Amino acid sequence: QFISIADNLERSLSHAGSDNVDSVVKGVKMVSKEMADILKKNGLEKVKTVGEKFDPHVHEAMMQVECKDKEDGIIIEEIAAGYTLNGRLLRAAAVKVCKKVEKEDKE
Repeated sequence: QFISIADNLERSLSHAGSDNVDSVVKGVKMVSKEMADILKKNGLEKVKTVGEKFDPHVHEAMMQVECKDKEDGIIIEEIAAGYTLNGRLLRAAAVKVCKKVEKEDKE
């Protein structure tokens, strides 16, 4: 399955010296999708991150950022993707997590 990906990637990169950058980008995106489809068929899935509640079983908090408009513990940015293979964690997703700002009492 990966021989096809290698062939298509090589074909895409053969156009790298041309002035048509859009066709190179389009080709690389197609190869990336082809690879993702093959990996998914074989049980590899990305861990959901942005907008999800932080779960220490599949996420690794790299930073906490104070925010007013989001719930405490909501992931606001993915730093590095995490993956599972057939339901088992291969790599935790590195994420930035919201820390709810408490309203200050004005005296």
